[in-house]
Amino acid sequence: MKMNVLIIGTNAIRQDSEGRYCLNDLHRASGGENRHRPSLWAENYQTQALIVELEAEAGIPALVSIHGGLASGTFARKELVYAYAMWISPAFQLRVIRAFDNLQSGAHVVLRDFASALRLAADQQEEIERQRLALADAQPKVEFAEAVRATVDAISVSDMAKLLGTGQNRLFARLRAESILMVDNRPYQTYIDRGYFRLVEMPWCDADGLTHVSFKTLVTGKGQVWLQRRYAASNNTISVRSEVQHAPAHA
Repeated sequence: MKMNVLIIGTNAIRQDSEGRYCLNDLHRASGGENRHRPSLWAENYQTQALIVELEAEAGIPALVSIHGGLASGTFARKELVYAYAMWISPAFQLRVIRAFDNLQSGAHVVLRDFASALRLAADQQEEIERQRLALADAQPKVEFAEAVRATVDAISVSDMAKLLGTGQNRLFARLRAESILMVDNRPYQTYIDRGYFRLVEMPWCDADGLTHVSFKTLVTGKGQVWLQRRYAASNNTISVRSEVQHAPAHA
């Protein structure tokens, strides 16, 4: 039994039941550099905008993550595979394009029997485990980098207001009126869970030297796409409405 599989270099790229391709396998095929991790690319504004367009067109998730087991990983539609490869480098994008061309033409029929497929899967699993151990050793550094990146990938509500062509206070008022933000301008948990907002702790000291913590609301790349789409119908003009508080929508 022959099996057609997308091959990049010596790496087989897994697919899920919906035909999406594993970005973690692509990351390994590109060299596995930490700065090219799929999670970093997925939070880009351009990536989030492309995901929104693809999901509106197809009606199914364009990017999904599976945790645990041999099938774990982040899986993406073919269009996102091209975008991810381009984000890594033009050279890797060309390798991905040619791999897809070979797959379509039938030039890459490399798995000739079930035993070969099992051997390839075992080899990949060994490589995954090796990289997992390496990441565990580097985890403290990774966690520090993630904490720093939390303030880089997202923008303030003030900057979001500028993108929408309105003022900060007016946007805050609108978001509170629509029960997206609470009275203290922190987002309701449902909108944090959706990935639209992020809260950053801001420690400060008073005159007596006591440390206090305040919170700053940041808008993620996904949130920027969502807010721009939400207010596009009014040509990005935000008007202040009555701020009657009510429970947040969970739809």
